[in-house]
Amino acid sequence: MDKRLKVFIFCVLSLIIVLPLQVKSEKELQLESATEKEIQVVDTIKTEVHDYDSNETVIQKIGVEEKQSEDFIQDKQGIFEHLKSAFMAQVSLSEKGRSLKEVGLILEPYFSNSFIELFLNENIVEESGQYLTYGSDFAPYYIPFYSYSDKTRVVNHNDSIFVVEYFPAVTEGPVNYEGHFQAVEMEREEKGLKVTKIWYENIPEEVLNF
Repeated sequence: MDKRLKVFIFCVLSLIIVLPLQVKSEKELQLESATEKEIQVVDTIKTEVHDYDSNETVIQKIGVEEKQSEDFIQDKQGIFEHLKSAFMAQVSLSEKGRSLKEVGLILEPYFSNSFIELFLNENIVEESGQYLTYGSDFAPYYIPFYSYSDKTRVVNHNDSIFVVEYFPAVTEGPVNYEGHFQAVEMEREEKGLKVTKIWYENIPEEVLNF
């Protein structure tokens, strides 16, 4: 066989063997590169999902805390408004004489039956068959003159709700008194929140220290 022909055949065989290997190698590199990119994409997605879940959890947590705070504020303000209305109901009894039934209907939405009995025994007077109260700075069983501010605390104790505030001492003027706490105790009944007791002393320590 001619020498040049041998060389030509050798070159052809070499190309037949080498080219597929080279092509295979390039494909493997492409696949490896693609796999690496896919892994990076998957990792990125996992990271983003984790971050999203974390952020969502934080948002949900903040939302729950805000909702709880909002509920507490609304409930606290509702209690304050309830006590203000209760006080106005008591004060309205001095405007004119009424029947005992009318007096009871005015007080019933805000006070328990036992408290109404105590209040009437201490404050109601009869005039010409009609009943009314006389205003006084020291009349017992009236809702205290709360400031309804940050100084006025709402405390849940056992099955009752206490509204308590500290009144600083007053040493000047016609009315003098030492610093003291006053508390209103309320309970939830079928017809709503009712005042059951007003504390001038011996207020439960758990309420004062809350």
